Amino acid sequence: MEYVVIALVFLGAWHYLYQRIVLPTVHCRWRNKLFALRDELRTFSFDNENYDRVAFEITQHGINNAINLVDVLDLEMQAKMHRRLTHDSDLRAQVSERSKAVENTQDQQIKDIMKRASEVVRDVSVLNAGGWFIYVVPIALMFVFSNSIMRMAAEIINIDKQNDDDMHGFGALRH
Repeated sequence: MEYVVIALVFLGAWHYLYQRIVLPTVHCRWRNKLFALRDELRTFSFDNENYDRVAFEITQHGINNAINLVDVLDLEMQAKMHRRLTHDSDLRAQVSERSKAVENTQDQQIKDIMKRASEVVRDVSVLNAGGWFIYVVPIALMFVFSNSIMRMAAEIINIDKQNDDDMHGFGALRH
């Protein structure tokens, strides 16, 4: 029982340290990357008179949203957004239209900046869920190896007395 308590204290400490110390530092780093991408996008717009203003606005708006949401972006939020897009045809059409505007722009630099911003959002989503990985990984491993565990359990049940004693070191005492 004491091992369970120790494990729970360790898990709680890990989660607290990850959420309160590691993540704020990581958030600052990723937010700064997004600021740099936004600056690069704005510099591109200043340096070029004829650029795709629609694609620029969509990309800038997306980066601004990502900057504001760095603390809450996670896999759960992405799953909720996916479900909402699945069920809300108006929202799906709007997102599709905006995505196509950026995909179809002739300004390769805008496309590249949007791609890099999307990669930052992906990475932040995974890192924000990192505090939970320590809870999920053992359960996932149990499911992955459940067939092997069940097979070993069946083998243990079917071991005869002589082999059981040998496995525990008692066989040498009896011989």
